[in-house]
Amino acid sequence: MSSTTYTKNNTHPVINKKGFQRLYLEYFAFLQDLNVEHITKLYHHGMKHNLEKANFNSDTLRYVKNEISKHVEQIKNNATKYKEGSQKNITDESLYLRQALCDYINYHYPTHIEHNVEDKNVDSKESSGNSGIANLSTLLTLEQLEQKLKLHVEANPTDLLSQLNLAWLYFHLVEDYEAASVHFTHAFDSSMLDDSPLGPLTLRYISMSYSLLGNTTKAVSSLQRATSLDLTNDYHHLYEMAQQTIKDHNNDGAISRLKALIKKSVLYYLHIQSDPFFTSIPEVDTLLSRFHSARLEAIKEATYNKWKQSKPMQQKLPDEFNPQEVFSSTYDEHLTLLAHQPYPVLCRTEMISNKLFTKLEGKAQITLDKMNKQFSQNIQSEQKKWKFINLAGVGLIYLAVLLTLASIFLFIGGDLLGLTARTGDINWGHLVPRIFASVLGMGVIGIGLLLYNSPKLKRLAKKKSMLVEAMD
Repeated sequence: MSSTTYTKNNTHPVINKKGFQRLYLEYFAFLQDLNVEHITKLYHHGMKHNLEKANFNSDTLRYVKNEISKHVEQIKNNATKYKEGSQKNITDESLYLRQALCDYINYHYPTHIEHNVEDKNVDSKESSGNSGIANLSTLLTLEQLEQKLKLHVEANPTDLLSQLNLAWLYFHLVEDYEAASVHFTHAFDSSMLDDSPLGPLTLRYISMSYSLLGNTTKAVSSLQRATSLDLTNDYHHLYEMAQQTIKDHNNDGAISRLKALIKKSVLYYLHIQSDPFFTSIPEVDTLLSRFHSARLEAIKEATYNKWKQSKPMQQKLPDEFNPQEVFSSTYDEHLTLLAHQPYPVLCRTEMISNKLFTKLEGKAQITLDKMNKQFSQNIQSEQKKWKFINLAGVGLIYLAVLLTLASIFLFIGGDLLGLTARTGDINWGHLVPRIFASVLGMGVIGIGLLLYNSPKLKRLAKKKSMLVEAMD
């Protein structure tokens, strides 16, 4: 490869022309022997790059920490498996070249988080200094690394680790994907001889190399073979297959895979949303939009189910209070804000529906308070309208009382005061009972007028009573 042009890639090795891919982090975690914390940080770093490159808010990642942790756990498990499977035919020179490659990475990519040395008895060369580099004077250039790895691989063709590291160097540091595909193929052949678990990973890199070279057919066939060899319960192969087949004329299979992945993990929504393989593809945009709309509907349904069990929906209230209208207006008020929330936020259906339900209760209470106040005002207005009738009733009652007292006075005190003699022929014994009867009728009419309520006033009072009972 004497014609290689050495142009240093300025982005971190877990990021390439097609952005961050989990594949890149899987090998990098194995190469650098990273612990879970640093794999997590690099995963976050890569996703942040993709999201911001696609003009999305990377703060969304804080809502998928648990999902990232699951992926990180899988990556760490794979890295451990790869480490165990790369020990055959390994030499001191292999380990030296591996460390030289790590030193180069740690020096030239200072954004890289120093990898964790899990074995406390490891050689100090791997653990000294902030960059993990013991002696800068021994640092190799990219050209020197390539030449040393090439010479070693030529002399040791079954050295799987060095084959992989050379291929990885071409892929990530030189970005010569043709050379990378050749050496990854050699590495795959070695992995088959060693029965190494690195075989499927190598095929995935071969697939990505062909993809970047524009050879989709070989990319798909390599990935299919990788899937047939990898017996782990890892669904990420569906994602990578969708990457390679999404631009096919008939991409229904790719869309179905992406749909299944989003249902499995919300993190895949962010992967798909920001992955350069999927951006600007109408079918993918439609799929993401449908999932987003479905989340909004799920929130609406969950909120309404809570609303159906609430007091305003369960109790009998005046017709003027429309609980359906309260729900619709409250939800619509918040719909604009909800529609602009990222998908991972909308997936927190229970939390959002609880908040909306609290808003609904508050709005219902305000509406009922206003209605109660309005009913009180209407009752007062109606009472003033018919006040003259009530006052007439008071007058009649007052007159009836006076006449009653007068009749009693005449009936009892007639003889004592000599009224009988003075009034001549008046028969007080017959007259007083008649006066009593008239007074009684006057009193009944007066009480009726005093207690009179118009039909409208009765309706208003009934509605207010219903409101008061519902608000207690």
